Amino acid sequence: MDKISLVKKYDIPHTIFNITFIMSIIFFLAPYLPGSDFGIFKIPDFTTNLTYILYFLGPITFILHLFFLIPLWKAIESVDEKRTVEPIVTPILEVADEKKELITSKESLDRKIDTNKSENISKSSIKNKRIEYVKSISRDDFIDNIQIVVTTETGSHYKITKSVQDDEYVISGGYFDKNGPSPIKLKIHGCIEYDEDEIAFQNHDIYPDYIAAVNLSIAFSNGVNTTPIKRIMKKYIE
Repeated sequence: MDKISLVKKYDIPHTIFNITFIMSIIFFLAPYLPGSDFGIFKIPDFTTNLTYILYFLGPITFILHLFFLIPLWKAIESVDEKRTVEPIVTPILEVADEKKELITSKESLDRKIDTNKSENISKSSIKNKRIEYVKSISRDDFIDNIQIVVTTETGSHYKITKSVQDDEYVISGGYFDKNGPSPIKLKIHGCIEYDEDEIAFQNHDIYPDYIAAVNLSIAFSNGVNTTPIKRIMKKYIE
């Protein structure tokens, strides 16, 4: 799993951190280089008593800021508990048969996989091909004898199989293994796009007809969303 710094983990604003980091450098250098001008900042000439204090306080504040920058902490699965994801179909543009046409998100992703083959899997083909890696899997592809193992960019693994109810899935791993319950039966709203800058999920970019797709995130019905998917392994089970 990727490591992150405390600045990123606690989402500390860069402007505030940069200001305090520069101040820690000034405190660290003040006892040794009083009155020096470094262009972007100038070290004041502190009083004797304050300079004596900075001999001890300066290195502490400087080392503490460096500690906040070192990537030592595990990344945490993003959970958006306040938002509820609604199945919204938005048109997206794709080039097909050398002509551009406006089609729905399901049709756009359907061109990347052959749904007819998945619906007509014979017993012999299942024996010969028990495991395969795919870019995406739709609801129509998710037949009863299939289990998918999804690996996210943060290294979490989710196992998903179809429940007895047509609109529910049995899910384990990742967030659910850490926080419980696991396994759990949930509906899946679809796949959504992840905004790395805002650390938020964009509800207007949702693909409701797909259970999983590489580079997108899974939106579960209980408000839990995975981070972007890195790999999808499809397994045929007895």
